[in-house]
Amino acid sequence: MNIVENVARGSYDYVSVSRAIRRLRELGVTMDELEKMFPWRKRWITFVESLQDLPEDVTAALQAGELTPTHIQLALQL
Repeated sequence: MNIVENVARGSYDYVSVSRAIRRLRELGVTMDELEKMFPWRKRWITFVESLQDLPEDVTAALQAGELTPTHIQLALQL
């Protein structure tokens, strides 16, 4: 629940959120329930969850604030 509170306050990093979403999914939380927890739609929640599957250097840059999820999303579209 801490991660949900941090997202609500705007003080979070996407890699931590990604891990939390993955863990919640492993525990059986449905996408509809996640959509109620987080201020995002299913498509963005799925995208955020997939961020942890990126190479380590990319996730490190994301955590350091050198990249944003939007940068990654645009790069994946190329």
